[in-house]
Amino acid sequence: MIEVETKISVDELELQEIIKSLSIHGEFLEVKEEEDTLFTSIREEGFTRCKTLKVRKSGSKLKIIFKSKRQTGEFKESDEVEVEVISDLKSVVELLNGLGFKETIKVRKRRTTYRVGECFVHLDFLEGLGHFVEVEALTEAGKEEGARREIRRVVSLLGLPRSKVIPQAYGDMFSIPHA
Repeated sequence: MIEVETKISVDELELQEIIKSLSIHGEFLEVKEEEDTLFTSIREEGFTRCKTLKVRKSGSKLKIIFKSKRQTGEFKESDEVEVEVISDLKSVVELLNGLGFKETIKVRKRRTTYRVGECFVHLDFLEGLGHFVEVEALTEAGKEEGARREIRRVVSLLGLPRSKVIPQAYGDMFSIPHA
């Protein structure tokens, strides 16, 4: 499966307007707390530039997520594999360490999710980084342009400020100095 997404930084006032728009155009799905533990390879230099490996804990659920990513202008596209595991976080981290991966950073966020058309709209809050809106669509290989069109439509429908697109993943943003 291919995940196509755009991420936009928003301030509190913009967020309130987006929530109003979502109440009209979107279907509320859920609110959850997520903690992602990101990993890098000790064997593959530059692993995190083009790949993401993380363990996501959300409530009692645990997933291993692997993304092979590429940036295409305002969009980030990733081949994505998610596997839900029935285990504890400590055991999964030990397994990944044994396979040659080491923990690099933890990212904690509060995520509110809506569905608008064929897209998922995530309102994320990350302590220390602020508010973000991610608009994503899942598609098959070769159909990415249709997903990009749908994302552009939803971004426009919700009045999101395209000038504030953020190309970095959250984990990368924690290692960038902030003004």
